[in-house]
Amino acid sequence: MLLPHRELEQVRKDMRGWLRAQRAGRFQRPGYVHITRMAIYHFHRTDSLAGTLKYLREQLDARDLKNTVQRSEAERNLRRYVRWVRSSKPAVIKCQERIRLRLDAGAQLSGEIPRLDAVVESDGYAGVLVGYGPPGWETELRMPLIQRALASSLERDEELVAVGVQNLDGNGLVLKTFGRREIDAAQREARELVATAMSQLAES
Repeated sequence: MLLPHRELEQVRKDMRGWLRAQRAGRFQRPGYVHITRMAIYHFHRTDSLAGTLKYLREQLDARDLKNTVQRSEAERNLRRYVRWVRSSKPAVIKCQERIRLRLDAGAQLSGEIPRLDAVVESDGYAGVLVGYGPPGWETELRMPLIQRALASSLERDEELVAVGVQNLDGNGLVLKTFGRREIDAAQREARELVATAMSQLAES
């Protein structure tokens, strides 16, 4: 089983709700945040604001997302993000970095990290969840596991990798590096949760 890292906290806090969604085969339709994030990826590939704004509008149209207030917000966030990139000049290694972390013989944590940066000051790396940053994000079970997965794929020591969040408009970038004990504890808890979830899915 591949468990998207974005779903791990729901498994932790509302397993019944997560199980219901799995059994029903629910699919979440891409919304304004997702499309704005896709436009951010496009900008990092092309370095063209005009082209990226055109891409954003085309993607919103293709998904019939016509709310004028939310479309304006998406464009405003994109412009501000581009302004942040051009002023801060982050050392972006890759967008949409895919991760896999084995939890047990039958399950892996998976998903993508919106942006992977080099952190020049520490000779390290940072995996940034762009467009995500609720209060208490650093207590989410997936965060230390993302750090471990990135360290593994980069073949670097875990203490050289940070994880963090950033608003869609480029503001609010915050990073954290978890210690080995925290990561080990998170992986043990995730294994137990996933084992329970898989067992209950098998029974349904």
